[in-house]
Amino acid sequence: MLTNHDAGGVMYDDTRIHWTVAAQLIVELRRCTVVDLETEYARYAARADRVP
Repeated sequence: MLTNHDAGGVMYDDTRIHWTVAAQLIVELRRCTVVDLETEYARYAARADRVP
């Protein structure tokens, strides 16, 4: 059996690999605002029509 890397890595045959991959997929968002995309697109389209 292969051993872990010195840097704290997890080998592919380690049973913890699924948790390691999942943890890397988690993204933390800060200072974000939830918006209605239809409303935002309507505002964008209205402005685009006025731009020469």
